[in-house]
Amino acid sequence: MDELRIAGTFKQAASSSNVISLIRGLCSANGGALGAQAYEGGDFGEAKCMRA
Repeated sequence: MDELRIAGTFKQAASSSNVISLIRGLCSANGGALGAQAYEGGDFGEAKCMRA
């Protein structure tokens, strides 16, 4: 399974639809699906795009 990791800190709410949409867009662009999200301190921590 190939794995694309997108890591970073966003000063937006973890539930921000814009952030989620951005990550989903990046995952879709790479032919993967949103696999997991980690939240630390209320900030967006890490998202994994996984390819089956």
